[in-house]
Amino acid sequence: MTEFIPFSKPIIGEAEKVAVLQVLDSGWLTSGPVSEQFARKFADMIGDRPAIAVSNATAALFLALRAAGIGSGDEVITSDYTFAATANVIVACGASPVLVDVTLPHLRLDVELVEAAITPRTRAIMPIHMAGHPDDMDALRAIAAARGLLIIEDAAHGIGASYRGAPVGSFGDWSAFSCYANKNMTTGEGGILIASEENLDIARLFANHGIRKTLTGRIDGSNPYYEVVVAGLKFNMPSMSAAVGLAQLERLVDMQNNRNNIARRYDATLGALSGIRLPSVAAEVMHGWHLYMLELDPALIDCERGRFIEELRAGGIGTSIHFTPISSQPFYRDARLHTRGKSVAKSVAANIFSIPMHGGLLQEEADRVVEVIGETLHKHRR
Repeated sequence: MTEFIPFSKPIIGEAEKVAVLQVLDSGWLTSGPVSEQFARKFADMIGDRPAIAVSNATAALFLALRAAGIGSGDEVITSDYTFAATANVIVACGASPVLVDVTLPHLRLDVELVEAAITPRTRAIMPIHMAGHPDDMDALRAIAAARGLLIIEDAAHGIGASYRGAPVGSFGDWSAFSCYANKNMTTGEGGILIASEENLDIARLFANHGIRKTLTGRIDGSNPYYEVVVAGLKFNMPSMSAAVGLAQLERLVDMQNNRNNIARRYDATLGALSGIRLPSVAAEVMHGWHLYMLELDPALIDCERGRFIEELRAGGIGTSIHFTPISSQPFYRDARLHTRGKSVAKSVAANIFSIPMHGGLLQEEADRVVEVIGETLHKHRR
């Protein structure tokens, strides 16, 4: 039987296992020196601003909003074409997400619609670097500067991506990355928040119950007292996760190169097939290839997307769907949505799916993915 090729999988080796065992042997399992070291090394990869390591990217976005003082009565403009966490954190802070449609072919925020969505209540723009393709940061930053708005980058897909030579995450007042299991590097669960030192000082309070006190002082007994100065929660990254992250950073270049090579291979081989649309990459960006998304062309293929991906699964190929637009989710159906006539996000979402892409995917596996897709397309060609 042919081995199943999953949509994604983490690449874990001996270095990660050794790093976790060292943490277990140290006796310091929660946040501490290892977590701080991981945050520093990740931040160095992005630019000259500091970072904190947190429990996940959702927490990082929430902390950015809270530390920026965004709350009840405020609005944050973001993409309709994204994962639910992007909008959920805005609601969790008491603010209102204002959803804007995307443009083809790169699924970027529609800049003119962003302008039209701004009201006196707007506090921030939250761009999405969809699938690892950077948003139009020059245009969005110009709007933000002219209107006095913050940029909060949802860079959950952004590891390995760059815009005009600068890494994704270096453009926002706040930038949040994901280290989830299917991302370009992983800590299992985890996230990184990057901002100025002043802004991060506020975020650290919210990430640790609002306590103005270092954990070290409480553990070693040098200062057993603490003060709660804001109503914070608990979003720290434990040392075991950070240890995995440090080992992953050492292999990130190789894993990213593999993603780039697989993407080029897909471009060349899938590009020879009819009935699907391939990802498009703008000239000014380096794609991070967190996802490789295909769109069925219903004018050429007589097969509904759900059936198509089930047939791929039967052929041993894993897939995933990214994403159902936020405005299509029951909770958000009454949200304010800015589109031009027919929604691009909804149109794309009806036929798009992601195929296997990860840092350890073999070329022969990618070739089999293409072979099965080609056979399935041929079977359903109009």
